Amino acid sequence: MRFPCDWGGAHPETNQSCPERLDPSRSMIGAAQEAWLFDGLAESRADWNLIAQDVLMAQLRGVNEQGEATFSTDDWDGYPESRSRLLRHVYDARVRNAVVIGGDIHSFWTNDLKLDFDDPASPAVATELVGTSVSTHGVPYEVFARALPDNPHVKFFESRRRGYVAVELIDA
Repeated sequence: MRFPCDWGGAHPETNQSCPERLDPSRSMIGAAQEAWLFDGLAESRADWNLIAQDVLMAQLRGVNEQGEATFSTDDWDGYPESRSRLLRHVYDARVRNAVVIGGDIHSFWTNDLKLDFDDPASPAVATELVGTSVSTHGVPYEVFARALPDNPHVKFFESRRRGYVAVELIDA
């Protein structure tokens, strides 16, 4: 897989500087795996439906010096149409208790995954839990904290501590 507008490493891009990220034919996980996942989610009768994957799925909008919205290209923000298809499928198939587990951003996050991240009234169709690294420091806290007001779907963020996450699902 090649990230959109891959100039080497994570970097913020605008829709104008990287129109490739908006190409609806691109898929974060590939067409075959996307179809397999959609089928499995549609047929699932599980109380909890966990989607384990390796990067941040929620939109994380930044703002550059010109006031333009920016997005990373080495996570699901590099594939917003692919993310939209997945979240739309979760919603349309009425997937129960969808929880996405991710990482690779060296910080803890809890996010509402929405059909439309730009519309605060849009329904959350899944919850995302992101674990940090055990020892590697990531982006300084202040950098992501500045972006939080533009990302109201982020319910928790912490990058000043390292560790791991344990999740216990309880059948109520």
